[in-house]
Amino acid sequence: LLNQEHTAQLLSYMQDTNFETLIPDAVPAGITVYHKYGLLDGELHDTAILARGTRAYALVVCTNSGDESDTAERTQIIHHLTQAVVDRLF
Repeated sequence: LLNQEHTAQLLSYMQDTNFETLIPDAVPAGITVYHKYGLLDGELHDTAILARGTRAYALVVCTNSGDESDTAERTQIIHHLTQAVVDRLF
């Protein structure tokens, strides 16, 4: 759907974000992360493309709690899931 120039532009926006504490925070050096997060009304989500060399995978984690009181706990869950996926795929 996007040409190469627009794809590169979109990925650059997804790589340099203002909230890096979810999936990107749990990915080791050497793996490139392009992501978009969402936090609204108790829902906390992060969607990422994880890439290294010729391998790339999409990772999507969605949570819902009804409020934001347990955001730290859900952030830890996102970290654990991310680490498990990275360990298995890379």
